[in-house]
Amino acid sequence: MTNKQKTARKNGSLTRLLAICGAVGPILFIVVILVFGLLRPGYDPIRQYMSELGETGAPNAIEYNMPAFLLGVLTIAIAFGLHRGIGEGKGSKLAPILIAVGGVGWVGASFFHCDPGCVNESVTGKLHDLTGIIAVPPLIIAPLAILPRLKQDNRWQSYRPFSRIVGALAVVLFAVMFTAEVSPALEPYRGLTQRVTFFTPLLWMEVMAIRLLCLCEPFKKQKVTDLPL
Repeated sequence: MTNKQKTARKNGSLTRLLAICGAVGPILFIVVILVFGLLRPGYDPIRQYMSELGETGAPNAIEYNMPAFLLGVLTIAIAFGLHRGIGEGKGSKLAPILIAVGGVGWVGASFFHCDPGCVNESVTGKLHDLTGIIAVPPLIIAPLAILPRLKQDNRWQSYRPFSRIVGALAVVLFAVMFTAEVSPALEPYRGLTQRVTFFTPLLWMEVMAIRLLCLCEPFKKQKVTDLPL
């Protein structure tokens, strides 16, 4: 095996690992949200924020925030994976950067817990709000930002409609979530609007990671020199 072939094999293995990280992260986090919500007596997922499961003084707060930290790390990993696995084109680095920034925001939010009820008045609570702002908008914009790059790669062109729909839906849901923050009529549903808004880009990330993983699978069957990654 030549050095070039060894390098190609190594690069393909790394991309596959990053794809696995991206596929594991969203599923892990959603399961954690469901499990810890059930374990906390009186918790209402329709009305209460997800962060209240890890708020200061909450039972199992540390156990909840550890997977949140892991989600941030895995999100950063899939950002690199998509950058490696999609052909470069116009604005090629924008979407991976947005995804990575979102991951950094998740990591920060896992360290800075919200105050009880997520009525953030302490320094830690305000930092939680700040890291949340860093985490969510970039992940919502990423499906739209990646469209020009998908167009340049024949292996990914069929995923452009999916990314466009998810991106547009995520923007609308983000507006609804923001409205729930200031509207008395929607306030009882702020937990639900937050979940739907957060889970939408996570679903997109899951699908993209699985697609990237599928592109890596032929590695075992193809010649190293034929690999696209």
